[in-house]
Amino acid sequence: MLTPERLEKFGEAAFGVSWKSDLAGALTPYNPSRAIVTYRIVQRWVTRERGIPDWVEPAVRNLARRLRIDLGARADKLREFE
Repeated sequence: MLTPERLEKFGEAAFGVSWKSDLAGALTPYNPSRAIVTYRIVQRWVTRERGIPDWVEPAVRNLARRLRIDLGARADKLREFE
């Protein structure tokens, strides 16, 4: 189960300082209702003002895989500058 604490931990690791806005944008394409996910919605999930919808957990897993692959590819490109 995706808890608010785990969502926050993922958001900070994946997107850094502006993680709520960036995570909201990254989650929007996964939203089955097609509604835009906003910073405020993510904030409400983290503060437990609203429950985290079931579709968010698989979306976060997918994003984590995609970001890990992308970061690995970028790290490989940066090696030439060491």
